[in-house]
Amino acid sequence: MTSHPPSASAGTAAASPALSPLTNPHLIGLESPVHQLQQALAAGRLAGSWLLTGEAGVGKATLALRLARYLLAGSLGAPQPGQDVFANHSSAADSAQDLGLFGDLLAVNTPEAAPEPDHPAPATNAPPIPPHSLSETAFALAADHPVFQQVANLSHPDCCVVMPEATGQSGRMTITIEQIRRLTDFLRLAAGHDGWRIAVVDQAHSMTRQAQNALLKSLEEPPAQTLILLTTPLPSALLPTIRSRCRRLAFPALSGDQVRQGLALLYPDYPPLPPDLQASFRLTTIGQAARFLVTLWPGYQSLLELLGRSGEPNFHLLQQWRKSLSPLTSGSTLPLESELMSLLMQRWLRSFAHQQVVAGNDGGEGGIADQPPFSAQHPLPKSPLLMQEAALFTRLSLGNGGQASISGHALGQRQAAVTRWLQEGAASNLDPAAISWQALTLIHGLNPASQTA
Repeated sequence: MTSHPPSASAGTAAASPALSPLTNPHLIGLESPVHQLQQALAAGRLAGSWLLTGEAGVGKATLALRLARYLLAGSLGAPQPGQDVFANHSSAADSAQDLGLFGDLLAVNTPEAAPEPDHPAPATNAPPIPPHSLSETAFALAADHPVFQQVANLSHPDCCVVMPEATGQSGRMTITIEQIRRLTDFLRLAAGHDGWRIAVVDQAHSMTRQAQNALLKSLEEPPAQTLILLTTPLPSALLPTIRSRCRRLAFPALSGDQVRQGLALLYPDYPPLPPDLQASFRLTTIGQAARFLVTLWPGYQSLLELLGRSGEPNFHLLQQWRKSLSPLTSGSTLPLESELMSLLMQRWLRSFAHQQVVAGNDGGEGGIADQPPFSAQHPLPKSPLLMQEAALFTRLSLGNGGQASISGHALGQRQAAVTRWLQEGAASNLDPAAISWQALTLIHGLNPASQTA
C-alpha cells in the first residue's frame, strides 16, 4: 500500500541528506531490542502492537522496517506459534551485506533493557537466544530482494508506512486523521498468501489528537497476523490509551564508538566527528550526529561568529548570518535559526551551572563568585569551537567593568524569554527577520522594545 511520506519542500535539508530507514540495510548497536523481538517471535508470542521508543536517530524506524521486510518475505511460509524461525535463514538473508545487522567492527556490549513494568516479556519455555549469536543476520534481507525494494518504494501490498506530512501554511509536520483512516482501512483487508499485514507509523507523536483516537480500535483489536509498529522519541506526547495498548520496546543510547563507527559506515563522505564535540553536544545516536555534522555544527559556528563580531546587536550582521544559513536549510531558515539560538541559550545555562558546581557557588543573585565561567582554574576546552563558545559566554556574562554581572536567575530568565519569543513569533507568523532580531537582543540581555532595525 502506498504510504504518505513528507513533502520534499519540508523534508530534510538538501545539504544534509539523511539515510532513509526505507533504504537503510544496516542497523548498529541495538542488540537489546533485537534480542527481545527475536525471543517474542521465536516463542510465537509477538504482540500485535508495539511502541518503539528511544532518542531521535537511534534506529527505531530502521529496525521496524527491517522486521517488516523479514516477515513479509517469509509470508509464503508464515511462522507458526512456537516455531524457531531462526533455525534456517533464507538465501536472501544469507546473501545480505557482509556486515549484516552488526558487523564485527560494530560489536558492542550494550546492557539489555528491562521490559516495561506494565508490559512484561511473555513467559515462554523456548530456549533463550544468546544475544550475539544471531546478531549478524537477524531479520536480514538483501537490499536487492524484491520485498526490500517494494517496501523501499512504498509499493508492497501488505505493508503501509505512515510518516508526517507538511500541513497548513506553517508547514508543520503532522500525521493527520485522513492518513490514519487510510491505515485502518488497509488493516481491515486480508493479507496475501495468509501472511502478515504490517503497518509502521513513524514519528507517532506527530499524530493529531483526532488521528490518535482513530487508531485506538486497531490497536485494541488488531486482526490476526497483523503487526502495528509505532516509533517515537516522545511517548509522553501520545494518549495514555495509545501507550497502554502497545508493548513498549526501549532503545538504549549508543556508545561514542558506535556513533562514530556508524557514521563511517552509513555516511562515508561526512567529516569525522571529534570526540570532544560528540561528548559536549551529547550526540548519542547516529542520526543526531549526522545532522550535527552537516547542519547544526556549521550553523552554530556561524552564530558564535556573529555574536563575537559585535559588542551590540547588529541588524546588518544578523541578515548576513540568516542568508548564510540558506544552503543548510534549502531556503527555510526560520526553524534552524530558532533551533540554533535555543541551543546557544541551553548551552550557556548548562555551562554556567557546571562552573557554579566546580566553583562551589550556587549562582544566586550575587553573581559568579567573582570569576567568569572559564578561568585559569577551569581551563578552556581544546576544540576551537568550544573555545570560541566559552569566550563568548564569558564576555556575555561580564559587565562593562569586566566584573561578573549575570546571575543564574538572570540567565535563566533570559533563556526563558528567548524561548518564549521564538515560539510566540513563529506561532504568530511574524517576519522571520524580526523574530531573529528580537531573539538576538534578548540574548544580549537588552530590552527588545528599545531596539530598532
